[in-house]
Amino acid sequence: MAMIADAFVSYMVERILELAEKEVTRLLGVRENFKQLLERMEELAVFLNDADRKEIGDSSIHLWLSRLREVVYDIDDLIDDYQFEADNLPRTQEDRAAGSSANCGHFIPSCISSLPFRHRIGRRIDSINRRLEGIRKEKPPQLVKSQAGPDRDIYQGRRREDRLTTWRMDGGTVVGIDLEADQMVEKLTKGTNAKCLIYAIVGMGGIGKTTLAKKVYNDPRIQSHFEVTPWVCVTQDVVKKDLLKAILDSAKVDCDQNDTVESMESKVEELVSDKRILLVLDDVWDGGIWEDNLEYLLQGSAMNSRLLITTRKEEVSRRMGSFETYKKKRLSPDEGWRILRTALEDSITQERLQNFRMVGMEIVDKCGGLPLAVKVVRGVLKSKGSPRIEDWKTVRDNPSWKQPRDERESLQELIPALYLSYADLPPNLKQCFIYCSLFPEDFKFHKPNLAQMWVAEGFVRPAGSRAKEDVALEYFTQLMNRSLLQELPGYFEDWGATMHDAVRDLAVHVSTKKYQFQQGSRHWTLLRKDAKEAPSLNDMRKHVRTLLLSRNPSITCLPKNYFGKLRRLRVLDLSYTGIESLDDSIGKLVQLRFLNISYTKLKGIPDSIQNLRNLQTLHSYGCKFLKRLPNGMSQLVNLTDLRVDPADGQLDQMPVGMGNLVNLRTLRGFVANDQTQGENNMKDLEGLTQLRDLAVYKLEAVTSRAKAQEACLKNKQKLNKLQLSCNPRKDLDREDPEIKRIEKVFQGLSPPSMLEILHIEKFFGKRLPDWISNDSLSNLRWLRLENCKFCRELPPLGKLSELRVLHIWSLSSISAIGAECFGGETEVRSSLPSLETLYFRGMSKWKLWSGLGCGALPVLNSLHIAKCPKLRSLPDGLCHATSLRQLQIDGADKLKVIKDLPSVTELKISNNQNLEEISNLTQLKTMDICNCPSITQTNFLDVLAHLKLVDSKIDILPVWLTRTTSLQRLELVCSVDLLKRCCLADSEDWCKISNVPRIEARSHEGSKYISYVKHPHSFESN
Repeated sequence: MAMIADAFVSYMVERILELAEKEVTRLLGVRENFKQLLERMEELAVFLNDADRKEIGDSSIHLWLSRLREVVYDIDDLIDDYQFEADNLPRTQEDRAAGSSANCGHFIPSCISSLPFRHRIGRRIDSINRRLEGIRKEKPPQLVKSQAGPDRDIYQGRRREDRLTTWRMDGGTVVGIDLEADQMVEKLTKGTNAKCLIYAIVGMGGIGKTTLAKKVYNDPRIQSHFEVTPWVCVTQDVVKKDLLKAILDSAKVDCDQNDTVESMESKVEELVSDKRILLVLDDVWDGGIWEDNLEYLLQGSAMNSRLLITTRKEEVSRRMGSFETYKKKRLSPDEGWRILRTALEDSITQERLQNFRMVGMEIVDKCGGLPLAVKVVRGVLKSKGSPRIEDWKTVRDNPSWKQPRDERESLQELIPALYLSYADLPPNLKQCFIYCSLFPEDFKFHKPNLAQMWVAEGFVRPAGSRAKEDVALEYFTQLMNRSLLQELPGYFEDWGATMHDAVRDLAVHVSTKKYQFQQGSRHWTLLRKDAKEAPSLNDMRKHVRTLLLSRNPSITCLPKNYFGKLRRLRVLDLSYTGIESLDDSIGKLVQLRFLNISYTKLKGIPDSIQNLRNLQTLHSYGCKFLKRLPNGMSQLVNLTDLRVDPADGQLDQMPVGMGNLVNLRTLRGFVANDQTQGENNMKDLEGLTQLRDLAVYKLEAVTSRAKAQEACLKNKQKLNKLQLSCNPRKDLDREDPEIKRIEKVFQGLSPPSMLEILHIEKFFGKRLPDWISNDSLSNLRWLRLENCKFCRELPPLGKLSELRVLHIWSLSSISAIGAECFGGETEVRSSLPSLETLYFRGMSKWKLWSGLGCGALPVLNSLHIAKCPKLRSLPDGLCHATSLRQLQIDGADKLKVIKDLPSVTELKISNNQNLEEISNLTQLKTMDICNCPSITQTNFLDVLAHLKLVDSKIDILPVWLTRTTSLQRLELVCSVDLLKRCCLADSEDWCKISNVPRIEARSHEGSKYISYVKHPHSFESN
């Protein structure tokens, strides 16, 4: 992987300058050596901006930079060794009292006696200086000095005025595909006498195949028509096991990395059996994937199942036997301008807009009608801050448009626009972008993880008072804003992303052009390669910095002393492997910054981990067999992110001295010690003032409110996310004295006012703490109350003015929710004014919901109620929630009426045996009804266009169907006998639905079907 010389050399200059000024450098007699090194680096640094730009296409510059990169890496290693050894020099008692062991600026004269250390460092610096002198003399003559110097950082200049803005790329910028998507939906849902037809979308990379497929996939008609809809991204080197697992994961079927291919095949066959499925295979490269791996598994699916593929190659479509192939069209100039136009403010004057349009249309023309090209160029323009016509002209005239086309078809027309976006990145961000090439196609990036890797590799520099971790998170957002990363739906905020395959091609292209992948690279990745064993030490150079072995479950062990020769490692990812143990050699990785052992079979972590004083990130989620953390954890003073998982595993206590880890920003999985394990360890949390994210488990072990208050949560002003969890005894009853105690303990855990996310789980008191509902949580945006089995009432939540998402799950003692929760008539105008999504689930005793006034829930968009079998009615005041669009109710058997909800446009109702009436939903457009046999009244559904009715037990069509006069499409899943009653003309129930323009009906097991279109007339059946 390439190192961006401009960025890395600037960073090395800063490190050398810092060391040269330290007293220990003078005492060791190597200050002059470092100063000479600094001079050499500064002489070269002024040429690097130009060299990075010219490297691709100029072999002499490429070779020169390759030599320089090797030296710079060696300098980085030298500085790391220098600091580590200096930190561990013997010192006197007075010395230890006077200085910090973590800061080599406070070393004392005792280090003078370390002559071997002095000589080793001196010799290495002299050797590097000689190499740099040789590189300086051989500098290619075509390189010119940079006027701005090498230090162009992401935060400098006017170009970053909008750096805190987060805006979405998909949505309003998806243009030109509505008609295409609608036509494809019609074809996919049209009944035919065929088991599983294949439809293909074909086109070059970046033309919008996946965008069109997503538009089709997310259409409500698709989601209601098909029972199972897995979406799978297919990599070029996909193996059968990964393909099957991806199908099961997408369908939310439990599947373990250790499952065999045979067991996965059985699960897929069970998943699709007698069900109408739509399987989407995105970015298929090999047409054999169908006949070799999937065709026989889908034979048991219901009639009219479908396969939708996207591919760059027509021959793939032909080999798979596509029933219909759609060639994706390029954007028209006007469609391209609609995307580019979003880089400007809505308030721009018409005169200025016309000037920008003239230049913008020229830019669109250079993008060749490719949506991805237009989006990444739009990201470049957006990054400049307030729009200026000069910036647009600079982009239009950028020499990157003349980049030579790549020999690979995938990059033929995308290279100019993508390279322009890459070239516009600041040096540090270029380095982070190229790092993404280490990960396989369609890899799901988790924002904090990737940001921590960037920090560990040394790519991120602090900006003012901001920590590196915060800067790295912003780097991630910048790449998303430029469309170089794409947001993954379903993740909290923008914490999940993937990289378009064409953009990844660019990252690999730039990386290999700048620094050829080969044995001996400093960055090794076997991610998702189905490797049987770890790479041989003979293949890896001793100064490997990155080793990614994740998602290779067949790797079950590592050779003895494996890490002893990999002492330069900074990033080590062993997650999702089958490794059961680590030996003490891991303690030799003294430069390691990032360690991920999540979802392994480790039973313990060696005590030698205490030697990893540079470690910043340690993740051990999902380690079910992990019994303890090593006692030396308290010595990892640079740790900023620690994540363990005591919820489902055997971990039941924390090591002594966790309070020493004062740099922790994230601590998930802190276990409150049992009384038998010594002193209360909640006090360990007192000094962790940098925490942003904290999860505390087994709080039943805390003996009093006073002990809980020792955590001083209220004083942690940077705390953004908090989870509080208990693990109560199964034999606990309502009168147990522990109930009063846990209520007092939670009262003592009051968080700071800056908290935005709160999750309370398995609390077993009767009354939730008062601080949830008072004015102190003025910034709370997300709240989940889960499995609080003895709580009899909800706290008053109406004053949580910023709350946007509320989950109330399995509070099984609550029978009524009223004005005390949502504000009441006296406070209606301030009741949850920002709440957008509300979930109720598993409320087994909940009967009454009331007390919603006319000002409550003014922006509520989505309401979900599931497994609340005793709920009798929806509150009358819900009619005032005029922003409510989606309503989903499942398993509310006592509910008889749904009415007077004038803003609801989508209703999904299932497994409600006593529901009788659905009325006065005047904006309802889509309705799904499943197993609700008692409905007799449906009035004033004036604009209902799409109805899906599923019930295998009804014998005749309900009479109320005749009153849905606006219906354009009916989907029916029923018994074979009822299907026969719906045939044309002389059938008993045909008159009830004869006016519906389109009907799709099938038997519950999928063996029989009817497909009817009124105009032009079409009828198919078997």
